[in-house]
Amino acid sequence: MCCGSPHLHKALDLSHSHGHHAQALDLSHSHGHHVQALDLSHSHGHRVQALDLSHNHIEEVPEAIRTLRELRVLNLARNWLNGSTLGRLSGLTQLQTLDISYVFSMNVFPVELCSLTDLTQLGLKCTYVHSFPEEVSRLSSLHSLDISFNSQLEHHEVSKILRPMQKLKALSLCHLDLQMFPEVLWTLTQLTLLELSRNRIRNISPDISLLTNLEALNLQGTFSCRHGTSLEALAPSLYCLTKLRILNLGCNFAGKMPAGISQLSRLQTLSLCMNGLLRLPPGIERLQMLSKLDIRQNQLRLPPAALFELKSLRRLAIHGNQLRPAALEQLEKHLVLQHCKIIQ
Repeated sequence: MCCGSPHLHKALDLSHSHGHHAQALDLSHSHGHHVQALDLSHSHGHRVQALDLSHNHIEEVPEAIRTLRELRVLNLARNWLNGSTLGRLSGLTQLQTLDISYVFSMNVFPVELCSLTDLTQLGLKCTYVHSFPEEVSRLSSLHSLDISFNSQLEHHEVSKILRPMQKLKALSLCHLDLQMFPEVLWTLTQLTLLELSRNRIRNISPDISLLTNLEALNLQGTFSCRHGTSLEALAPSLYCLTKLRILNLGCNFAGKMPAGISQLSRLQTLSLCMNGLLRLPPGIERLQMLSKLDIRQNQLRLPPAALFELKSLRRLAIHGNQLRPAALEQLEKHLVLQHCKIIQ
């Protein structure tokens, strides 16, 4: 039960395009066929505003792409491209969405791409990027950025790309193997979605409370008591984020959840799985907008009474605790009356 990565617009979404003759081309999963020799002569190439070339085996950016001066959305994810060939995209100055995730061999972010100053959404997930040029500050119009699964990135490089991104609303820093988050992160006060899962954090700054516009926060496996910290120290700052609708605190081996969670009265989705919990956090029964709750793989011995007071609850994941089969069956029968279903 994760927040979900910052969503780039679907590659063929032309809802924000102008003109009645805009076209979208979907050449994904073509395995290179018709891609390298891309012929736009019959497609009114100059009118193409969205192009999907994902899941191919292409090693170079097709020359024909450079003629698409009206292109707004380009998906090149899951190809075998490298940084030098990606530099050919620099002439696509109208580009607003670019996804080059899973190209695997970028290393250095191409300085040529820093000229795409109209970009609002950029996907760099699992690109093996380890450094950014100073010119990356020109991409300050970004609203959505995903640099997750790039464990080669050093702390100062993460700071470099985040510092100018004051318009960001969605950000993923998952699986970066960071031991601390850059202080600049807490200045990105426009964020509504933030993913920080699967790092090696010892402490999260209480300044996270400054991100008051957050609606979705993923801290799954971000830190644990095994690394010398606990969720308890973070709780006062976390519970200030009263706009949260989705919160994932799973896999942190917290042992217990501190009181105060009832302050997050807008929560609709909550994950507390794999935290070694003997009981649910005090006040959880007051989360009357909660519709999905994940408390799998804890140490619960009895069905928590709070579950019967969550009138909006529709989906409950509770397997992997120490509940007896009879107790689980009784719980399921009771929840059916509340129109709630137990899920795996």
